[in-house]
Amino acid sequence: MAVVIWLMVLVGLLILWSVNAARLSAAREAEAASRVKLEQAEALLQTRLRDRGAELNAEIDTLRKRAEVAQQLLAKAESLGNPLDLHPCLPRFPASVTSDCG
Repeated sequence: MAVVIWLMVLVGLLILWSVNAARLSAAREAEAASRVKLEQAEALLQTRLRDRGAELNAEIDTLRKRAEVAQQLLAKAESLGNPLDLHPCLPRFPASVTSDCG
């Protein structure tokens, strides 16, 4: 009778061990799958950040070129003088009241 009880205990322990092994295996597979998804998400994020950085750099370059052109135009306009000052009816900055406009 003691042998039968020992066999039942051993069979019970074997069942518990196999269930725990199956749970552990499933947990490892889930962890591996989530790790793969995380790596894919990180790669996608890095790609998007790199693309957005390139877009922003291009935008900055465009704005710098526009600023250079604006500076050149401003310098050219200042060298020519302000032709709007020649006519008394045009508003001035700061605004002044002129009576010679008629």
